[in-house]
Amino acid sequence: MPLSLKTTIAALVLASTVLVSTGANAATKSQHGSFQPGVSIVPNVFEPDGQTLRTYETPAGTSYWSPSLPVKPGDKLVLKVFATTGGAELTRLVVRLDNVKIAEPNTAPWTATIDTGTLQQGSHMVEVWAEASGSPSKSSTKTFSFIVAAPTAQTASTVTSGSALVEPDSIGAAAPGPFDPAPKFVAGMPADEAAGVTIRSQDPEVDRLLTSDNGSILISTPILVYCERSAGSHAVQYAYSITRDDKVVVQAKEAQSLDFVKIKLQPLAENKTGLLPGKVTLWVWGIDKSGHPSSAIHRDFVIGSSSGQ
Repeated sequence: MPLSLKTTIAALVLASTVLVSTGANAATKSQHGSFQPGVSIVPNVFEPDGQTLRTYETPAGTSYWSPSLPVKPGDKLVLKVFATTGGAELTRLVVRLDNVKIAEPNTAPWTATIDTGTLQQGSHMVEVWAEASGSPSKSSTKTFSFIVAAPTAQTASTVTSGSALVEPDSIGAAAPGPFDPAPKFVAGMPADEAAGVTIRSQDPEVDRLLTSDNGSILISTPILVYCERSAGSHAVQYAYSITRDDKVVVQAKEAQSLDFVKIKLQPLAENKTGLLPGKVTLWVWGIDKSGHPSSAIHRDFVIGSSSGQ
């Protein structure tokens, strides 16, 4: 059914998680008198509450989402779509997600919400198709790609012996002098005690132990741990090392994102990924925007045997 608009600006609001291919097409009139609709897209990303704009802490400071950044699962992207039709009527507007129609609004303002927590992690595509009246009728399509980003889980070590290293240049304990678990890019840097972090886990029981006592924690199945800013901290990134018997097993080679990077701890699996049984220590440092680390905090984990071994 035609929409009762002569010069139409159709504002569509979508909630999604996207890396947007932007650009605008103005409505153009054909030599036969019909109009080619123009479609443009203006996105904003919000936290899961749909009200708070998503921000990111980077070495350059706090920034809002931009099309070059990934978006966390569950975040909502408010996508305003403007369709211009010149002197024609907008007869139809269709929105598809991954080639499946999700909306065909016929009143303004038009809104639809997609909770990215319900989408598979990875790449998706939204298509907005607009048609204007005329003889013949004309239509335009605007698409954009988006990524529902998964936190990067860095597996903590592929080892063949109790103190083996993943790569030779990660050996922190081989150099002469006192043992220092700090990665090379933070070792010797001026300290910033206001850039502190805490160690947390996505596993509820492990997280309870991390926040309630200081004892060693048994790991018998794979878990994810991550760093969280401590109260009042202005850390924007973090560094980590895992050691065994005062030797580095594996460590970060560069500063890691507090928002996206998690560390996977698991017993050695059949594919040789993971840690051998025994006690290991996880060390972490918060890092400020100038690259200065906080003092290290650490926690001991006892790695058990993986199931089936």
